[in-house]
Amino acid sequence: GDLYLSEPVMKKILARMSLKRRAQNGSPVEQLSDREFEIFCLFGSGYSVKDISQKLNISIYTVETHRRTIKRKLQLHDSSTLIRHAVQWILMNNGSGCAV
Repeated sequence: GDLYLSEPVMKKILARMSLKRRAQNGSPVEQLSDREFEIFCLFGSGYSVKDISQKLNISIYTVETHRRTIKRKLQLHDSSTLIRHAVQWILMNNGSGCAV
């Protein structure tokens, strides 16, 4: 009668629960889709566009598109500000919700 989940599935569930908690707290990061949030966390963890592309098995152009969308949603003007914001967010939230 017990429910068993693989580690990747458990991480996704916990990340979504954490995302809902952030939404209640009114964080601008709540506007990000699951994939955008994942990429946001990877930028904050020091991954480059190429690294993210390889890790998620998506094209560099797709990562660039997500980066532009994240910057727009968070009202950030350049990529260095995005990375700085992502690093600060991870540090302030102890990485909660970021299943990197």
